[in-house]
Amino acid sequence: MPTNPNLHLRGFRKRSCLTQNDLARLLGHVSASTVSRLETGEQSPDLRTAFMLEAIFDASASRILRELFAGCAKAVRDRAELLDDGLTLQPDAPDVRRRRLELDAIIARIDRLRA
Repeated sequence: MPTNPNLHLRGFRKRSCLTQNDLARLLGHVSASTVSRLETGEQSPDLRTAFMLEAIFDASASRILRELFAGCAKAVRDRAELLDDGLTLQPDAPDVRRRRLELDAIIARIDRLRA
């Protein structure tokens, strides 16, 4: 995995024949420095910027920012496992079983994405 979590953003921009300045203007920024920081991984996009990137490139943010998404998904999966492990210590009750089923589904869904 590349060390730059936003590496694919540069590829999307270049395939669209846009300069960093063009993309900055589309995102509502005055200079290209923000786009440069996004592309080098110095800065992560906020939700509004991620939605704008989707609109500009007609692709999901998870696809444009693939490594960033993968890191977030892994963090959620790890936390779901910890929550599930903690629930094994609680009494077996219907609400606990439902929560564990949901956590198992989250883990399985993320595993399918990573495969």
